[in-house]
Amino acid sequence: MIIVNILIYGAVLGSILALLSSGYSLVYGVAGVLNLAHGALYVLTGYMIYWIMDSRILEYIFARDIAYLFSIGLISAK
Repeated sequence: MIIVNILIYGAVLGSILALLSSGYSLVYGVAGVLNLAHGALYVLTGYMIYWIMDSRILEYIFARDIAYLFSIGLISAK
């Protein structure tokens, strides 16, 4: 059972990293500039999830959703 969990976790993590790298590749291919703002947004979202869970405000699923919504708000703000 542990091996199955490790394989599923590895597949999910690999998929996320593939999406991130394809985003970087797309931006670099179209604009010709390496945009590191995406990385800053990923780090900010991860830190928000950690902070919400560490202060024991919410569980992981709710903390993740709140952090994602906040990040989407940052992206769409002008």
